[in-house]
Amino acid sequence: KASTYQNGGEIFQIASGNELTIEDLTKELKIIFEKLGYKMKIKFGDKRMGDVLRNFSDTRKANNYLGWQPKNDINKGLKETINSFLSLIDNVK
Repeated sequence: KASTYQNGGEIFQIASGNELTIEDLTKELKIIFEKLGYKMKIKFGDKRMGDVLRNFSDTRKANNYLGWQPKNDINKGLKETINSFLSLIDNVK
C-alpha cells in the first residue's frame, strides 16, 4: 500500500506504537550496551521545564493509509540500530 500511496505532504508516525518512558529507554540501552561489553553509568539530573518524560506515537494513520504496522519491539529495534552504527564505526577504522 505504501508504494502506491499517491497523496504527497502527509505526515505519518512511524514507531512501535507503545508508550515508553525515558527511564525505560535508558535501562534498555544500558542492558544492550553492557551485553556488548560497554559500561554505562546512568545519572539522572533534576527535572527541567520542557523535559520529555515519556513518548508515545500513534501509528494508526500509517496503518490506515499505508497498511504499515511495526514488526519489531523497541528492544529489537534498539539492538539492530546499535549494531548497525557499531558496524559503521568498525568499517571506518
